[in-house]
Amino acid sequence: MWEDHQLAAHDPDKRRRVMTSTPPTLHPRPTVVPPPPHHTHTHSNCSITMVRSAQILVGEAFQAHVAAGGDATAFNTDSLFEGVDFSALPSLNVVPLNQLEPGSLVKFRCMVQDTFDPEFYLDVYETAFPDGTRNLRSGRYRDTGELAPREEIDHNSPHAVMLQRQTIYCVPIPGETAWAKEEFDGPVPVEAAPVMDDAGRTKRGADDMDDMESEHAPPVDESMLTKRTREVPASVGAAGGAGDASEPGPAVEGAAAPSFDPSQFNFNFPLSGETGPAVMVKLYNHDSPKIAQMVEVVGVYEIDPAVGLIDADDDPYMAEEFRAHHPPPSMIPRLHCIAIQPLSHHNPTIPQEITDTIYEEMTKVAGDVRSALIAQICGSMQCSELVAEYVLLALVASVHARRDENTFVLGKFGVNIFDLTPETHPAVERLTDLLQGLLPSVFHLPLTIENLNSIQLNPRKNSGANRLEAGALQLVDGTQLVLDECVLDSGTLAAQGVRNVTALGNLIQSQTVTYEFEYTPLTFETNVRTIIFSEGRSMLPVDTNIPLMHDPSRPAAADISPEAVEQMRAYITAVRMLPHTITNEVQSVIETDFVKMRQADPKNIQGKDLHMLLVVARLMSLSRCETSLSLESWRATCDIEEARRAAVADATPPPPPSADSAAAAPAAVAAPVLSSA
Repeated sequence: MWEDHQLAAHDPDKRRRVMTSTPPTLHPRPTVVPPPPHHTHTHSNCSITMVRSAQILVGEAFQAHVAAGGDATAFNTDSLFEGVDFSALPSLNVVPLNQLEPGSLVKFRCMVQDTFDPEFYLDVYETAFPDGTRNLRSGRYRDTGELAPREEIDHNSPHAVMLQRQTIYCVPIPGETAWAKEEFDGPVPVEAAPVMDDAGRTKRGADDMDDMESEHAPPVDESMLTKRTREVPASVGAAGGAGDASEPGPAVEGAAAPSFDPSQFNFNFPLSGETGPAVMVKLYNHDSPKIAQMVEVVGVYEIDPAVGLIDADDDPYMAEEFRAHHPPPSMIPRLHCIAIQPLSHHNPTIPQEITDTIYEEMTKVAGDVRSALIAQICGSMQCSELVAEYVLLALVASVHARRDENTFVLGKFGVNIFDLTPETHPAVERLTDLLQGLLPSVFHLPLTIENLNSIQLNPRKNSGANRLEAGALQLVDGTQLVLDECVLDSGTLAAQGVRNVTALGNLIQSQTVTYEFEYTPLTFETNVRTIIFSEGRSMLPVDTNIPLMHDPSRPAAADISPEAVEQMRAYITAVRMLPHTITNEVQSVIETDFVKMRQADPKNIQGKDLHMLLVVARLMSLSRCETSLSLESWRATCDIEEARRAAVADATPPPPPSADSAAAAPAAVAAPVLSSA
């Protein structure tokens, strides 16, 4: 159910801009290939093609409202899109931008990467012709004015209405797996998006981009544009289009906009290799979503090149921020929001809410699906069923409560699988492949010295550009993080490496990510599941450890039907969302059993073990599709925890290398030096 929200409160201390420069006309951007089929919707006795005519519909409805004597300030667009099947709209996640018609309705499934300061816009503006004819027009859901030849905007009109809208910068969901994208949006065309390099920059040449801008740019009346002299940054930096202000370029008289080099433009994707578009979403009468929140937006698609012709302010110190906040629409299209829906998950196999009917159907197959998942995990890793049990529990874990300012987080379950060897290390890749076929978002991070010293895990605020630079841990809730410590060689962690190890520790232990602002870091809550592979015990603060318990005689995972795969995908996400309780009767049994455990082994069973038992029992119960802990699940929890403790006691970590062996084999695994070199 799509929901409309109230306009967020405005902070009067924030900087704002009023974009008053508009081209005289709007010209549709030519399509390179035929657009997708149109979806027809009938409203108010007029048949409209929803894919192509959203801006036209709004403009005509406004003119009819004013002609009927209605107050221009009371014009409401909510009823215009009632009954539209938003699910049938083309998606920016898959449809090439050159196949979308400017002014049409589209949808975009995304993560909020950054929020910008609110901006003023002309919601109603008055135009004038040389013969004195005057018209009121609506400026809603557009960036530039709609003007006929010789028609001009009267910026001093008493009838003009200036409002504000919020801009959010959105990117495709980081780590979204191929099957999830295809089930949401259909097969991805080969030309669906530009190819990105490892830094998240497009490989399309600058000449191609210049041709695109010149081909699609409408004729512009230069008298309508503000002409200023300003300093143009020499290059586009790595921080989402922020230029290098230390070496300004020459002053340009009357320049419309700086020349962007698309080969160096950074789309601010948290993870490298992303091919989807980044989009600036303009919010009208909606609450601004949180940073790193998943949303699906329906809005009016706009890619008018004239927006890139608007000049920066006279203040040269604002040039860097202006460039970061006003990139060319051909690279960062605009989406004027009609409706926005927060997503609790992005698994296309199940709805956003689990109904009683879905739950009843799921309980009928939960046992078989659970057994099939255990078999798949065992086959992919060639491990014992005990290890597969803990992997499954890690997959269905989810934070459900927080205490004492995130010092006590309930529901998290970071599992460390250790005792790997070079021979068994391929289990990491095989399990990752399996998870990428079952989960909607997965991020595999090899913890090499080079990666730790070079990757930016925490997001960081670029004060010069007033922009949040993405970090690799800026992930949506529900993402599966697979960390591989087995590739950690001897070496020295630089200052960035130490910060990254700390960031991973905070994520696992408190389920938080620190956003590095210049003076005061801010902590944001997250809900990311973690599985860590290592040779010895992990250096990170995990919740539980278990050795791999490699079984080379176990056969590889058998092929399964598409129907079974879909059941597994739905099962993993659905059980995370179930409510769960413990009855007084079961609580009494737990207390009695734990007292017996401590009496039998007072040296090894401590108070903290009760907490771990309760965490595992809750996950065990949920994995069996129970909403209340049963005695059977409690007994199974006690059994696997006892077996795990015995396996950990029996596991022997690899001995540290001697001086001779270290000299002969410098790639041997050793603990990194945690220094700030």
